[in-house]
This record gives sequence, C-alpha cells and structure tokens, in this order.
Amino acid sequence: MPGAPGRWPRTTASRRWCRRNRPERREALLAPYRRRGLFESFPFGTDLSREEVRLGKASAALKEQRLRRLPRPHALGKALGISESARPYLQRMQLDAPRTPRERWLHRIVVYALAAADVV
Repeated sequence: MPGAPGRWPRTTASRRWCRRNRPERREALLAPYRRRGLFESFPFGTDLSREEVRLGKASAALKEQRLRRLPRPHALGKALGISESARPYLQRMQLDAPRTPRERWLHRIVVYALAAADVV
C-alpha cells in the first residue's frame, strides 16, 4: 500500500479527478438544466420573493464587478436608461421615485447592478 496511512494513493486518475472537482465545472455542467428551470438556487424553497432573489444576484454581480474594476460596456448602456423591467426592483427597494441625491445615486447603482447581472 503506497503512501502514508489514511491518505489516498497518488495515482494519475485520482489527481485528474481532483483537478476537475471545481465549483466552476459544476456550474458549467448544471447550466443547461438551470436554463430550463431545473436546479434552482434554493431547491428546498425560500421565503424570498422572485424580485428579492434577483436583487441578491445583482448585488453579488456588483460585488464581483467592484473586484474586477472594469465595468461591462453593455451594462453601462442599460444603466443610462431605466427600462420598465427595472421598475419592480426599484419599487421593492423604494427607489422608484428618488428624492435625495443619495437616493438618486443608489437608484443608478441598482439599475447598473441589475443590468450587470442581466436581470433587466
């Protein structure tokens, strides 16, 4: 029995399998099924509404965008004009009628995040 006790043997097959066991690969394998509506983000259900789940996705996309530093060009174009499809999300966050400069700034950030996440 090669290797130390309690350790996997060092074979080419096990190392190849371990290298392919990544979250990105799992997401790539599940992507066609998710597009058909299977394997949802919350398979056992959630108390969140559809808008809240999509706002969470947009928030994660915004965080990722902040880490990359370069904005996606199509998201910038979408963020300039507020589409009617962004209204429910803005209403959910009570940013559909911004009154203060801070609310106007948040309004633009939310629209950009929704566009960056391809929600709107």
